[in-house]
Amino acid sequence: MRTPAKRCSEEFKALFQHKFSAKYPEGLKVRKPKRKLKLQYRAASGEFTGDFTPSTGPEGDTKIPDVSEVRSPVQKAQKIADEAMDELNKFSRYLGRNPDGRGTIEAQALLPAELWSLFPSGEMEELKDWARERIAAGGLIPALDVIARLEGETPEKLGKRNLTGAADALARIGFGMAPDPRFSLRGPKIDEPVVIFELGEPVEQLADVSPAYRTELFELALATFVAHADSKLVEAERRSLRGKVEATTGLTELERKRLHANLEWYLDVPPDMSWLRSKLKDADAEHHLALRAALVAIAHADSVIQSEEVARIEKIYKALGIDPGLVYADLHAGDVPDGPVRVKAAEAEAPGEQIPDGPKAKAGSLDAARIAAIRNDTERVSSVLGEIFSTDEDVDDQATAAHALPSSLAGLDPKHASLVEQIIKRENWTDEEFGEIASKQGLMPSGALEAVNEWAFDKFDEALLDEYDGYDVSPDICCTNCVLQTTLPLGLPIG
Repeated sequence: MRTPAKRCSEEFKALFQHKFSAKYPEGLKVRKPKRKLKLQYRAASGEFTGDFTPSTGPEGDTKIPDVSEVRSPVQKAQKIADEAMDELNKFSRYLGRNPDGRGTIEAQALLPAELWSLFPSGEMEELKDWARERIAAGGLIPALDVIARLEGETPEKLGKRNLTGAADALARIGFGMAPDPRFSLRGPKIDEPVVIFELGEPVEQLADVSPAYRTELFELALATFVAHADSKLVEAERRSLRGKVEATTGLTELERKRLHANLEWYLDVPPDMSWLRSKLKDADAEHHLALRAALVAIAHADSVIQSEEVARIEKIYKALGIDPGLVYADLHAGDVPDGPVRVKAAEAEAPGEQIPDGPKAKAGSLDAARIAAIRNDTERVSSVLGEIFSTDEDVDDQATAAHALPSSLAGLDPKHASLVEQIIKRENWTDEEFGEIASKQGLMPSGALEAVNEWAFDKFDEALLDEYDGYDVSPDICCTNCVLQTTLPLGLPIG
C-alpha cells in the first residue's frame, strides 16, 4: 500500500470497493486450496510447543483451507488497489501540502468523481451554483475572479499554471473555460475576462483537440479581427461567425462547444494584429485560399463592406505575403453586385442618387471547389499551418543516439533537452532572450514553449515555464524534482 492508501484511507477503501464491485459484481471466486490451516503454539519459556488444526462443521471435522498461499486472487485485488491509488495520487499530494484541505474546492476537484457523492463538498456545490448563475448572465467573467474563486485568493499575476488548473477544476464539475491556454492562440491577460460554459457532463481529463478545431479557431480569430474593424459588431456578423462554427466538419460535440465559447471571447476581446501576424507568416501558400474565403465571407456578412474592413484584410494579406491588390478582386468575387462597392453605410439625410442594384457577378478569383477541398482535408490543413500550433515533437534518431540524456530529461529530444538545460539556469527570461535560445537550438519559440511545458505536465503535473512578462521558470520542478541537481552544477537556490 502506497502513500495514497494510507493518507486517504477512507477514500481509498471506498474507491477500491467501487472498482471491485464494478469488476466482480458477484464477488471474486477463490479456488479451494489443498493445504489446510495449521497453528503452532510456543510457550514463552520455550519448554514446550503445541500444534493445533482449526476445524469447523457440526462435528468439528471439517478442516479450514489455508488461503494465505493463494496468489491469483491477491494479484487481482492488488491490480484494483493500484488503480485506486493512482487515481487518488493527486488528491493525496494535495492533502500532503494541506492536511486540513478535505472538502475544499481544490481538493474536491482532485478527488475521483465516483467519490463525490460519498464525500460531498459544500464549497463545490456553491461553485456549481455560481457557475450556472454566471453562464445565465452571459458567461463572461474576469479571469482573476475565476482564479480567486477556485484558489481562495487573488494571485498577483496570471500564469498558465493558474489558467490550466482552473480549466481542469471546472471540467471536473461539468464546466468549460475559454480560452484554455493549452488549446488556444493565447491565454487571457490579467485584466481580461474568460468565458464559462456548460460541458454537458463532468470531464475527468481534457483531451487534445483535433486538426479541424485548430484550423477553425485560427480562422475565427482572423474573421473576428476583420469584424471588429469598425468597432461595432452587428447581429448579421455574429450570426455569420456562429454559423461558421456550426458548418465546420470533423469536430466533436465538445470541440464545437469550445469553439463557440472561444468565439464569444473573441467578440469581447478583439484579436490583435501583433500576435496574429506571427501566426500568419507561418501559413503555407496552399492554405491561403481557405483563409481568404473566410475573410471575404465575414466582410460580406452584413451586406456592407466597410473601408476599415478592407484595410484590415489588406493587413492580413500583407502578413500572408499576398499582393494586397487582390483584396478588391476577392471582394468582387464574393458574390456581390458588379457595380460600385459600398464602403460606408448610406445615410438617409445624404443628398445624391441611390446606387442601383446590378446583376450579380460570378468572377473566378476564388475557386469554391478548391476551397472546399482544402477545408475538408483537415489533416492536410493542420500540417500546412505548421508552427501555428506545432509542438515540434519530431525527433532526429541519429541525434538522439549521439546525445545521451540524463534520466530527469527523459521524454525530450536533444534539441528541447538542451533548451531546458539553458533556461533552468535563471528564474526569468525575457521574450527576446527565450527566442534567442530557442533559435540557437533550431526551434520556434512558440512550439518550443508548448513542447517543454507538455513534457513538464506529463512528468511533474505542472508547467516548467509560465508565460507572463517573459517566462518564469518553475522553482518547484527545478528543486523538488532535482532537474537542476541532475543536469547542471548551477541553478536556482534550493528551498
